[in-house]
Amino acid sequence: MKFPKLPAGARFRWQGEMYRKTGPMTASPESGGERKLIPRSAVVEPVDATAAPPVPAREDFTAAEVEAALGALMQRVRDYAETLDGPERSALEAHLDEAAWTFRAALKR
Repeated sequence: MKFPKLPAGARFRWQGEMYRKTGPMTASPESGGERKLIPRSAVVEPVDATAAPPVPAREDFTAAEVEAALGALMQRVRDYAETLDGPERSALEAHLDEAAWTFRAALKR
């Protein structure tokens, strides 16, 4: 299976080591250590189905639920932004604010 097909949180084996997927292109080794960038072309072996359960489909979200979900997403990205320095951090925060504005504007259509 190619790495991008794994859901977030899934455990897998790659190059003889065990990992857990932490992002679209990153994974943390189970033996400890820093996250690694995993190529999109990497063929990995899923170990089990310990990924986060699928989110049930809904179409009846309240405005408060949507706003709370957006706020949680933005906070996760802002937490990540705090690990960056200078221009990268500022650029990410600016893009995040613009994306949130665009998202909210789309909901009002």
